Amino acid sequence: MLETPVDGIPAGVLSLFIIDTINILGSYLIFVGLGRGPMVEHERRLVGRRWIGVPLYWMMTSAAAWRAVIDLRSKPFFWNKTPLQPTGKRT
Repeated sequence: MLETPVDGIPAGVLSLFIIDTINILGSYLIFVGLGRGPMVEHERRLVGRRWIGVPLYWMMTSAAAWRAVIDLRSKPFFWNKTPLQPTGKRT
């Protein structure tokens, strides 16, 4: 049931891990760089440390996309829209 731990990580696994890490960090840095590039200094100060939330944003976008794929398969003709309340009287 319990196996003895391996002394080293196989080269293939280690190289795949390094490639994945570089890919994720590089994508994040490119995204932030493209976003900050056209900003003026005032806008950069307003954004501040909110760039740290970009990975969370990507995870939420991915979860929403997978949910949409599942809904498309299980409920293809259902329109999942935001419920809106009337804002005032129509004249």
